[in-house]
Amino acid sequence: MSEFESIEGDATAAEFEQETVELFKAAFEEWKPAEGDPLVWLAKAWSRIGATFVEQSSLMSRAAFRKFGETVVSVPPVQAASAVMSSTWTMIDAAGYTIPAGTQVTVEASGDRVVGFVTVEAVTVAPEATKATVLLRAVEPGEEGNGLSADPQLSDSLAFVEVIEAEGVSSGGVDEEEEDAYLNRLVEALQTLSLSLIIARDFEIDARAIASIARAKCIEAYNADEDKEEALAVSVYPIDESGEGSSAPVKEDLEGRQTEKLLSGINYYIGTPDYTSIKGNLQIEVEPGFDVATVEAAVESWWAENFSPARWGLPSVGDSGAGWVNRPKAYRLKVIGDIERIGGVARVVSFEWAKGAGALGVSEELTLEGAAPLTKPGVIEVSAL
Repeated sequence: MSEFESIEGDATAAEFEQETVELFKAAFEEWKPAEGDPLVWLAKAWSRIGATFVEQSSLMSRAAFRKFGETVVSVPPVQAASAVMSSTWTMIDAAGYTIPAGTQVTVEASGDRVVGFVTVEAVTVAPEATKATVLLRAVEPGEEGNGLSADPQLSDSLAFVEVIEAEGVSSGGVDEEEEDAYLNRLVEALQTLSLSLIIARDFEIDARAIASIARAKCIEAYNADEDKEEALAVSVYPIDESGEGSSAPVKEDLEGRQTEKLLSGINYYIGTPDYTSIKGNLQIEVEPGFDVATVEAAVESWWAENFSPARWGLPSVGDSGAGWVNRPKAYRLKVIGDIERIGGVARVVSFEWAKGAGALGVSEELTLEGAAPLTKPGVIEVSAL
Protein backbone atom coordinates (compact mmCIF):
# COMPACT_ATOMS: atom_id res chain seq x y z
CA MET A 1 0.00 0.00 0.00
CA SER A 2 1.30 3.44 -0.91
CA GLU A 3 1.60 5.81 2.01
CA PHE A 4 1.62 9.57 2.35
CA GLU A 5 5.09 10.90 3.08
CA SER A 6 5.24 14.15 5.02
CA ILE A 7 8.07 16.44 6.02
CA GLU A 8 9.15 15.31 9.45
CA GLY A 9 10.00 18.22 11.72
CA ASP A 10 11.18 16.90 15.09
CA ALA A 11 14.09 19.27 15.78
CA THR A 12 13.60 20.99 19.13
CA ALA A 13 14.43 24.55 20.14
CA ALA A 14 17.16 23.21 22.47
CA GLU A 15 18.84 21.40 19.57
CA PHE A 16 18.71 24.53 17.42
CA GLU A 17 20.15 26.56 20.31
CA GLN A 18 23.02 24.13 20.87
CA GLU A 19 23.90 24.18 17.15
CA THR A 20 23.82 28.00 17.11
CA VAL A 21 26.06 28.23 20.17
CA GLU A 22 28.57 25.85 18.56
CA LEU A 23 28.64 28.08 15.47
CA PHE A 24 29.35 31.14 17.66
CA LYS A 25 32.18 29.28 19.39
CA ALA A 26 33.71 28.34 16.05
CA ALA A 27 33.49 31.92 14.81
CA PHE A 28 34.77 33.55 18.04
CA GLU A 29 37.43 31.34 19.64
CA GLU A 30 37.55 33.19 22.98
CA TRP A 31 33.80 33.52 23.33
CA LYS A 32 32.05 31.56 26.06
CA PRO A 33 28.27 31.52 26.56
CA ALA A 34 27.08 33.25 29.72
CA GLU A 35 23.70 34.20 31.12
CA GLY A 36 22.80 37.72 30.07
CA ASP A 37 25.08 37.66 27.01
CA PRO A 38 23.10 39.17 24.06
CA LEU A 39 24.40 36.45 21.75
CA VAL A 40 22.96 33.77 24.04
CA TRP A 41 19.58 35.48 24.03
CA LEU A 42 19.73 35.80 20.24
CA ALA A 43 20.52 32.09 20.00
CA LYS A 44 17.52 31.23 22.16
CA ALA A 45 15.20 33.49 20.15
CA TRP A 46 16.35 32.20 16.77
CA SER A 47 16.10 28.62 18.00
CA ARG A 48 12.50 29.01 19.08
CA ILE A 49 11.59 30.64 15.78
CA GLY A 50 13.38 27.90 13.82
CA ALA A 51 11.72 25.06 15.73
CA THR A 52 8.29 26.63 15.27
CA PHE A 53 8.90 27.08 11.54
CA VAL A 54 9.89 23.42 11.08
CA GLU A 55 6.87 22.23 13.05
CA GLN A 56 4.45 24.41 11.08
CA SER A 57 6.03 23.39 7.77
CA SER A 58 5.34 19.76 8.64
CA LEU A 59 1.74 20.49 9.61
CA MET A 60 1.08 22.62 6.54
CA SER A 61 2.21 19.84 4.23
CA ARG A 62 -0.41 17.49 5.67
CA ALA A 63 -3.12 20.16 5.88
CA ALA A 64 -2.58 21.25 2.29
CA PHE A 65 -2.74 17.68 0.98
CA ARG A 66 -5.90 17.00 3.00
CA LYS A 67 -7.53 20.16 1.63
CA PHE A 68 -6.54 19.14 -1.88
CA GLY A 69 -8.15 15.74 -1.40
CA GLU A 70 -11.39 17.13 0.01
CA THR A 71 -11.94 19.96 -2.47
CA VAL A 72 -10.17 19.10 -5.73
CA VAL A 73 -10.32 15.31 -5.88
CA SER A 74 -13.61 15.05 -3.90
CA VAL A 75 -12.35 12.30 -1.59
CA PRO A 76 -13.76 13.30 1.81
CA PRO A 77 -12.51 11.80 5.07
CA VAL A 78 -14.81 9.36 6.83
CA GLN A 79 -16.88 11.28 9.37
CA ALA A 80 -17.87 9.85 12.73
CA ALA A 81 -21.41 8.43 12.89
CA SER A 82 -23.57 7.35 15.81
CA ALA A 83 -24.80 3.82 16.30
CA VAL A 84 -28.56 3.22 16.11
CA MET A 85 -30.81 0.70 17.80
CA SER A 86 -34.45 -0.24 17.37
CA SER A 87 -36.50 -0.67 20.53
CA THR A 88 -40.04 -1.47 21.63
CA TRP A 89 -41.60 0.74 24.29
CA THR A 90 -44.54 -0.52 26.34
CA MET A 91 -46.87 2.01 28.03
CA ILE A 92 -48.52 1.55 31.42
CA ASP A 93 -51.98 1.77 29.83
CA ALA A 94 -53.75 2.58 26.54
CA ALA A 95 -54.58 6.21 27.28
CA GLY A 96 -52.37 7.51 24.45
CA TYR A 97 -48.97 9.12 24.94
CA THR A 98 -46.18 10.92 23.09
CA ILE A 99 -42.54 9.99 23.59
CA PRO A 100 -40.57 13.21 22.99
CA ALA A 101 -37.66 13.41 20.57
CA GLY A 102 -34.36 13.45 22.45
CA THR A 103 -35.59 11.32 25.35
CA GLN A 104 -32.49 9.89 27.01
CA VAL A 105 -31.84 6.24 27.82
CA THR A 106 -28.75 4.19 28.69
CA VAL A 107 -27.72 0.79 27.37
CA GLU A 108 -25.38 -1.47 29.33
CA ALA A 109 -22.19 -2.17 27.42
CA SER A 110 -19.93 -4.15 29.75
CA GLY A 111 -19.46 -4.23 33.47
CA ASP A 112 -20.45 -0.85 34.83
CA ARG A 113 -19.99 0.90 31.48
CA VAL A 114 -23.12 2.22 29.80
CA VAL A 115 -23.69 4.07 26.52
CA GLY A 116 -26.15 6.94 26.25
CA PHE A 117 -28.82 6.91 23.53
CA VAL A 118 -31.65 9.30 22.65
CA THR A 119 -34.86 8.91 20.70
CA VAL A 120 -34.37 10.10 17.13
CA GLU A 121 -37.85 11.62 16.74
CA ALA A 122 -41.07 12.05 18.66
CA VAL A 123 -43.24 8.93 18.64
CA THR A 124 -46.98 9.02 19.35
CA VAL A 125 -48.64 5.98 20.89
CA ALA A 126 -52.29 6.23 19.83
CA PRO A 127 -55.12 5.62 22.33
CA GLU A 128 -56.03 1.93 22.64
CA ALA A 129 -52.40 1.02 21.81
CA THR A 130 -49.76 0.21 24.39
CA LYS A 131 -46.64 -0.45 22.31
CA ALA A 132 -44.51 1.56 19.88
CA THR A 133 -41.31 1.00 17.93
CA VAL A 134 -38.77 3.72 18.71
CA LEU A 135 -35.43 4.32 16.96
CA LEU A 136 -32.57 5.24 19.25
CA ARG A 137 -29.28 6.93 18.35
CA ALA A 138 -26.09 6.96 20.42
CA VAL A 139 -25.29 10.33 21.97
CA GLU A 140 -21.60 10.02 21.19
CA PRO A 141 -20.63 9.03 17.64
CA GLY A 142 -18.23 6.15 17.14
CA GLU A 143 -17.93 2.39 17.16
CA GLU A 144 -18.34 2.26 20.94
CA GLY A 145 -22.11 2.19 20.49
CA ASN A 146 -22.07 -0.91 18.24
CA GLY A 147 -22.94 -4.47 19.26
CA LEU A 148 -25.16 -3.59 22.23
CA SER A 149 -28.22 -5.72 22.92
CA ALA A 150 -29.17 -4.99 26.54
CA ASP A 151 -32.59 -3.46 27.15
CA PRO A 152 -32.41 0.36 27.34
CA GLN A 153 -33.08 2.02 30.70
CA LEU A 154 -34.81 5.40 30.96
CA SER A 155 -32.69 8.32 32.13
CA ASP A 156 -35.47 10.90 31.71
CA SER A 157 -38.56 10.64 33.82
CA LEU A 158 -41.50 9.35 31.77
CA ALA A 159 -44.00 7.91 34.20
CA PHE A 160 -46.16 6.45 31.42
CA VAL A 161 -43.40 4.09 30.17
CA GLU A 162 -43.53 0.64 31.73
CA VAL A 163 -40.63 -1.11 30.00
CA ILE A 164 -38.25 -0.73 27.05
CA GLU A 165 -36.95 -3.73 25.11
CA ALA A 166 -34.06 -3.81 22.64
CA GLU A 167 -34.81 -5.13 19.18
CA GLY A 168 -31.68 -6.70 17.77
CA VAL A 169 -28.20 -5.26 18.19
CA SER A 170 -27.07 -1.65 17.84
CA SER A 171 -25.00 -0.93 14.74
CA GLY A 172 -23.84 1.76 12.34
CA GLY A 173 -21.41 3.54 14.65
CA VAL A 174 -18.27 4.72 12.88
CA ASP A 175 -15.16 6.32 14.36
CA GLU A 176 -13.83 9.45 12.68
CA GLU A 177 -11.07 8.51 10.26
CA GLU A 178 -7.64 9.29 11.63
CA GLU A 179 -5.61 11.74 9.59
CA ASP A 180 -2.86 9.24 8.73
CA ALA A 181 -5.42 6.70 7.54
CA TYR A 182 -7.18 9.32 5.42
CA LEU A 183 -3.97 10.60 3.81
CA ASN A 184 -2.88 7.05 2.96
CA ARG A 185 -6.33 6.32 1.47
CA LEU A 186 -6.14 9.55 -0.53
CA VAL A 187 -2.79 8.49 -2.01
CA GLU A 188 -4.38 5.24 -3.15
CA ALA A 189 -7.43 7.05 -4.56
CA LEU A 190 -5.21 9.38 -6.60
CA GLN A 191 -3.55 6.35 -8.18
CA THR A 192 -6.93 5.22 -9.54
CA LEU A 193 -7.70 8.51 -11.29
CA SER A 194 -7.79 8.32 -15.07
CA LEU A 195 -6.56 10.87 -17.59
CA SER A 196 -9.26 9.68 -20.01
CA LEU A 197 -12.08 12.07 -20.90
CA ILE A 198 -15.26 10.42 -19.68
CA ILE A 199 -18.08 12.88 -18.99
CA ALA A 200 -18.94 16.08 -20.86
CA ARG A 201 -17.42 18.28 -18.19
CA ASP A 202 -14.07 16.51 -18.66
CA PHE A 203 -13.96 17.56 -22.33
CA GLU A 204 -14.97 21.15 -21.50
CA ILE A 205 -12.32 21.61 -18.81
CA ASP A 206 -9.60 19.86 -20.82
CA ALA A 207 -10.27 22.09 -23.86
CA ARG A 208 -9.39 25.19 -21.85
CA ALA A 209 -5.84 23.89 -21.51
CA ILE A 210 -5.35 25.31 -25.03
CA ALA A 211 -4.63 29.00 -24.45
CA SER A 212 -6.81 30.38 -27.25
CA ILE A 213 -9.91 28.47 -26.11
CA ALA A 214 -11.84 30.51 -23.56
CA ARG A 215 -14.81 28.15 -23.26
CA ALA A 216 -16.02 24.89 -24.75
CA LYS A 217 -19.35 23.08 -24.76
CA CYS A 218 -19.51 19.29 -25.04
CA ILE A 219 -22.72 17.68 -26.30
CA GLU A 220 -22.94 13.97 -25.59
CA ALA A 221 -24.51 11.47 -28.02
CA TYR A 222 -24.38 14.03 -30.84
CA ASN A 223 -22.68 14.23 -34.24
CA ALA A 224 -21.79 17.86 -34.96
CA ASP A 225 -20.66 17.05 -38.51
CA GLU A 226 -24.09 15.73 -39.55
CA ASP A 227 -26.18 17.65 -36.98
CA LYS A 228 -27.86 14.56 -35.58
CA GLU A 229 -27.99 12.38 -32.50
CA GLU A 230 -25.50 9.54 -32.42
CA ALA A 231 -24.89 6.99 -29.72
CA LEU A 232 -21.32 6.69 -28.41
CA ALA A 233 -20.34 10.11 -29.71
CA VAL A 234 -19.31 13.48 -28.33
CA SER A 235 -19.18 16.86 -30.04
CA VAL A 236 -17.08 19.70 -28.66
CA TYR A 237 -17.69 23.37 -29.53
CA PRO A 238 -14.70 25.58 -28.65
CA ILE A 239 -14.86 29.41 -28.69
CA ASP A 240 -12.40 32.22 -28.08
CA GLU A 241 -12.67 35.14 -25.64
CA SER A 242 -14.97 37.08 -27.97
CA GLY A 243 -17.35 34.14 -28.24
CA GLU A 244 -16.43 33.30 -31.82
CA GLY A 245 -15.80 29.72 -32.90
CA SER A 246 -12.18 28.66 -32.73
CA SER A 247 -10.05 28.73 -35.87
CA ALA A 248 -9.19 25.62 -37.88
CA PRO A 249 -5.63 25.34 -36.48
CA VAL A 250 -6.97 25.57 -32.90
CA LYS A 251 -9.55 22.91 -33.65
CA GLU A 252 -6.81 20.67 -35.03
CA ASP A 253 -4.81 21.14 -31.82
CA LEU A 254 -7.88 20.34 -29.74
CA GLU A 255 -8.72 17.24 -31.75
CA GLY A 256 -5.18 15.95 -31.48
CA ARG A 257 -5.17 16.55 -27.72
CA GLN A 258 -8.53 15.00 -26.93
CA THR A 259 -8.61 12.02 -29.28
CA GLU A 260 -5.61 10.65 -27.39
CA LYS A 261 -7.72 10.66 -24.22
CA LEU A 262 -10.90 9.13 -25.66
CA LEU A 263 -12.32 5.88 -24.38
CA SER A 264 -12.34 3.13 -26.96
CA GLY A 265 -15.35 3.15 -29.30
CA ILE A 266 -16.28 6.83 -28.85
CA ASN A 267 -16.67 8.95 -31.99
CA TYR A 268 -15.34 12.48 -31.64
CA TYR A 269 -16.44 15.64 -33.47
CA ILE A 270 -15.63 19.34 -33.24
CA GLY A 271 -18.34 21.85 -34.12
CA THR A 272 -18.91 25.58 -34.49
CA PRO A 273 -21.68 27.18 -32.39
CA ASP A 274 -24.83 28.56 -34.02
CA TYR A 275 -25.47 32.25 -33.43
CA THR A 276 -28.91 33.83 -33.09
CA SER A 277 -29.16 37.62 -33.46
CA ILE A 278 -31.71 39.25 -31.16
CA LYS A 279 -33.13 42.70 -31.87
CA GLY A 280 -35.60 44.76 -29.87
CA ASN A 281 -37.65 47.91 -29.36
CA LEU A 282 -37.91 49.33 -25.85
CA GLN A 283 -39.82 52.18 -24.28
CA ILE A 284 -38.75 53.06 -20.75
CA GLU A 285 -39.65 55.52 -18.03
CA VAL A 286 -36.66 57.37 -16.61
CA GLU A 287 -36.35 58.15 -12.90
CA PRO A 288 -36.53 61.88 -12.02
CA GLY A 289 -33.12 63.51 -11.84
CA PHE A 290 -31.46 61.17 -14.36
CA ASP A 291 -30.27 62.31 -17.76
CA VAL A 292 -32.45 60.64 -20.39
CA ALA A 293 -29.71 60.23 -22.99
CA THR A 294 -27.38 58.66 -20.42
CA VAL A 295 -29.99 56.14 -19.29
CA GLU A 296 -30.87 55.23 -22.88
CA ALA A 297 -27.19 54.67 -23.62
CA ALA A 298 -26.90 52.45 -20.53
CA VAL A 299 -29.78 50.29 -21.77
CA GLU A 300 -28.19 49.99 -25.21
CA SER A 301 -24.88 49.07 -23.60
CA TRP A 302 -26.60 46.39 -21.49
CA TRP A 303 -28.22 44.93 -24.61
CA ALA A 304 -24.89 44.71 -26.44
CA GLU A 305 -23.18 43.10 -23.47
CA ASN A 306 -25.96 40.74 -22.40
CA PHE A 307 -26.44 39.22 -25.87
CA SER A 308 -22.75 39.14 -26.71
CA PRO A 309 -21.60 35.57 -27.49
CA ALA A 310 -18.74 36.18 -25.08
CA ARG A 311 -21.24 36.35 -22.21
CA TRP A 312 -24.11 34.11 -23.22
CA GLY A 313 -24.11 30.93 -21.19
CA LEU A 314 -21.58 32.11 -18.61
CA PRO A 315 -22.20 30.10 -15.44
CA SER A 316 -23.81 31.74 -12.43
CA VAL A 317 -22.91 30.79 -8.87
CA GLY A 318 -23.44 27.07 -8.34
CA ASP A 319 -23.42 26.21 -12.05
CA SER A 320 -20.93 23.96 -13.82
CA GLY A 321 -17.33 25.03 -13.44
CA ALA A 322 -16.73 24.24 -17.12
CA GLY A 323 -17.60 27.81 -18.10
CA TRP A 324 -20.51 27.27 -20.49
CA VAL A 325 -24.06 26.47 -19.43
CA ASN A 326 -26.19 25.51 -22.42
CA ARG A 327 -29.07 28.01 -22.45
CA PRO A 328 -31.19 27.38 -25.58
CA LYS A 329 -33.82 30.05 -24.81
CA ALA A 330 -33.99 33.77 -24.01
CA TYR A 331 -36.85 34.91 -21.78
CA ARG A 332 -38.72 38.20 -22.14
CA LEU A 333 -39.54 38.66 -18.45
CA LYS A 334 -35.91 38.12 -17.48
CA VAL A 335 -34.80 40.77 -19.98
CA ILE A 336 -37.36 43.23 -18.61
CA GLY A 337 -36.30 42.52 -15.03
CA ASP A 338 -32.62 43.01 -15.80
CA ILE A 339 -33.25 46.28 -17.65
CA GLU A 340 -35.37 47.63 -14.78
CA ARG A 341 -32.36 47.13 -12.49
CA ILE A 342 -30.26 49.53 -14.58
CA GLY A 343 -29.66 52.80 -12.73
CA GLY A 344 -32.16 55.46 -13.79
CA VAL A 345 -34.72 53.06 -15.30
CA ALA A 346 -37.99 53.43 -13.42
CA ARG A 347 -39.81 50.77 -15.45
CA VAL A 348 -40.11 49.18 -18.85
CA VAL A 349 -43.27 50.57 -20.47
CA SER A 350 -43.22 48.36 -23.57
CA PHE A 351 -40.88 45.79 -25.05
CA GLU A 352 -40.93 43.93 -28.34
CA TRP A 353 -38.21 41.65 -29.66
CA ALA A 354 -37.44 39.10 -32.36
CA LYS A 355 -34.76 36.81 -33.80
CA GLY A 356 -32.82 37.83 -36.89
CA ALA A 357 -35.03 39.29 -39.59
CA GLY A 358 -38.26 38.26 -37.85
CA ALA A 359 -41.11 40.65 -37.02
CA LEU A 360 -40.99 42.29 -33.59
CA GLY A 361 -43.45 40.90 -31.08
CA VAL A 362 -44.08 40.10 -27.43
CA SER A 363 -43.18 36.40 -27.39
CA GLU A 364 -42.43 35.26 -23.85
CA GLU A 365 -39.40 33.30 -25.04
CA LEU A 366 -37.13 33.04 -28.07
CA THR A 367 -35.69 29.64 -28.97
CA LEU A 368 -32.10 29.86 -30.15
CA GLU A 369 -30.70 27.90 -33.06
CA GLY A 370 -28.35 24.93 -32.88
CA ALA A 371 -27.17 22.30 -30.42
CA ALA A 372 -24.68 24.70 -28.79
CA PRO A 373 -26.42 28.07 -29.24
CA LEU A 374 -25.00 31.51 -28.62
CA THR A 375 -26.54 34.96 -29.10
CA LYS A 376 -25.45 38.12 -30.88
CA PRO A 377 -26.87 41.59 -30.17
CA GLY A 378 -29.09 42.88 -32.96
CA VAL A 379 -30.39 46.44 -33.36
CA ILE A 380 -32.01 47.84 -30.22
CA GLU A 381 -34.13 50.99 -30.32
CA VAL A 382 -34.63 52.66 -26.95
CA SER A 383 -36.98 55.57 -26.29
CA ALA A 384 -37.91 57.26 -23.03
CA LEU A 385 -41.16 58.80 -21.81
